[in-house]
Amino acid sequence: MPLLTLLKDYYEVKVGEEPPDFTEGATAVDDIDGNVPVTIEGEWDRNSPGVYKLYYVAKDSEGNIDRAVFIVHIVDEYTKLYRFMVTGPNEGRNTGMITAFNKEYLEALGVGEVLNDRK
Repeated sequence: MPLLTLLKDYYEVKVGEEPPDFTEGATAVDDIDGNVPVTIEGEWDRNSPGVYKLYYVAKDSEGNIDRAVFIVHIVDEYTKLYRFMVTGPNEGRNTGMITAFNKEYLEALGVGEVLNDRK
């Protein structure tokens, strides 16, 4: 079964700007196939502000799939950096302290209850 390794799970893109290559730095290795390609699933519009939940996907030759969620936040202006203490699972992975640009990011991930936020 492939195993994804990611560098980022959040991208902030200003309305209308060319987005980064979301797969840059994302890798997937399978115990039989070795390196397997990483693709992106989900829909988003770089000209419409909002929070978009997308997925990194890696599939091996046997059809086994590993998926990991990431967020693309299309903004009118770049936002400030906040830290959130959260509880709850994130796509099957437990989380503790998360650095995020805003609460919408956490809500889109569905990571659980925001316990506090601070600048």
